Amino acid sequence: NSKSRIYTYEQNPWAETVNKKHSGKATSTQIIERFGDWVSLVKRYENLDFEDPILHDYETEIFEYLKILDTDADTEPFKIEQQVALVKYLDKIHKIAKKETPSNEDLIYSIEEAKILVTKEPKNKVMRRVSKILAKSRKSSMKLFKDFVDVLKKEIIKEALWSGFDKIEQLYTIMKNLPI
Repeated sequence: NSKSRIYTYEQNPWAETVNKKHSGKATSTQIIERFGDWVSLVKRYENLDFEDPILHDYETEIFEYLKILDTDADTEPFKIEQQVALVKYLDKIHKIAKKETPSNEDLIYSIEEAKILVTKEPKNKVMRRVSKILAKSRKSSMKLFKDFVDVLKKEIIKEALWSGFDKIEQLYTIMKNLPI
């Protein structure tokens, strides 16, 4: 409550490259002002738009190929067999991404997150995530994108062979319409 009281404070490093802590002395008024500055920075940060228009366009284009047209696609999850197939696909592209682009942490994290959420989200939301992964791979390199699409096509062929003839036409249409 006293404005004349002086407080000692410590700040942890503000960046990974800075190792030492910063310490100093401040009055309660100065601490409140610094806290207010920090709060205003956080508020400004919330309003920043980090949307990448190219990535957004790629994602939208790819989602048109992968969108599920079932009536319950926006509310119901995939069946267990479909979830297993999707996780297998994500595992395969995860290995490719780690091998080809180990420094692309955003892509690798997106794949790991999608694997976790396959069982928790509706069909189209999962496919939106897969579209975003493919869009990120496309923006990263065309070779990586082609590898991801090739794996997807192989998984579709395997699914067609296991599902029987009634699904082959539908799966072939999806595969034929995939880019590349």
